[in-house]
Amino acid sequence: MVIYYLPKYLERVLELVRIGYATPEDISKRLDISISTARKYLDNLRMLGIVIKKDNMYIYIEDILQKLFRSCEEAKNFVFYVTSDKPKFLAIRNVIQLWAILKYDIVDSTSLVYSVYNGYLQKWLTDVLNENELANKINDLIVMHMRPEELREKLLKIIEEHINSKISKYIVAES
Repeated sequence: MVIYYLPKYLERVLELVRIGYATPEDISKRLDISISTARKYLDNLRMLGIVIKKDNMYIYIEDILQKLFRSCEEAKNFVFYVTSDKPKFLAIRNVIQLWAILKYDIVDSTSLVYSVYNGYLQKWLTDVLNENELANKINDLIVMHMRPEELREKLLKIIEEHINSKISKYIVAES
């Protein structure tokens, strides 16, 4: 996750969360601010999707994502193609990057359709990342033959549900 800009006060709070000072009380003591202000700052980070709250603790979301979603070595990146002999110079290493390229419309429709309808993306998800459940859901989706934009939207929804499900299971398991 790349954060392009955070106000300095939120940057300081996030740094403390990342090194383990993850309660409003910890933040309050370390930054010499009131507990209610610390709570407000932590909630701001939560609303931005940078941290999640579990009990009275705040956890940096990137730490959880790294535990839940494997990244492959560079040699096994998934490379998008337009045709079998025409690669796009766009490669991904994990499910989070797949979500991002769909969410922010980074991969073009031609490459997406080619990769999904030929089963290349699903094979990579299964063989390299061991994301069999996600690959199966994508396979179920392609039998519908839809417009490229509809495919993108449905893929995005499936991937978001997959990510949210894994995060929810992780939070419950850690409780």
